[in-house]
Amino acid sequence: MRENNLIIICLTVILCLLIVAGTFIIINSNNADSNNPGIIDNMINSVNPSDNSANENTAEGSTSSGESNPLEKINWATFYADGNPNTGEEVTVNVGSQHAGKTVSLSMNYYRDGNTLIEEPAKTYVVNGEGNVYIPDTTSMARYPDKCTITVTCEGHSTTATCNLEKRKGSQTIYFD
Repeated sequence: MRENNLIIICLTVILCLLIVAGTFIIINSNNADSNNPGIIDNMINSVNPSDNSANENTAEGSTSSGESNPLEKINWATFYADGNPNTGEEVTVNVGSQHAGKTVSLSMNYYRDGNTLIEEPAKTYVVNGEGNVYIPDTTSMARYPDKCTITVTCEGHSTTATCNLEKRKGSQTIYFD
């Protein structure tokens, strides 16, 4: 009887280790491509927009004539901070799948308590098929920001969105009106 219990315990431990190792491999293989936000970000992005209704977030777009499909607004942004002061925020910005394949220029400014933490220069990205722009890492920040201003420029049309952030590590998705 004791031998059977010992065998069951050993098999359970081995099974748990295999599950943990398999999960680790899946997560790492999805995060290996910096243009693909991976399984964790995809799960975060499916969160209901009403979860961040307490934040006062605004998005403004300037008008431009003669364009068939101008980038008019930023839909949402997911920020991820790992808590390491030597790294910055990983950000996924959604501008809509109708802009898939377009090249955009994106800059972000981070603030804390009214003071500028980082003014990220504009960098060029390509919008993926889901309408996302993935920014793998920003300049390192020793403190968590409480506000971010995102500016996206596409085909001469600029859109700016400002959002309030919680001062913490982890992921937070902000939806814009």
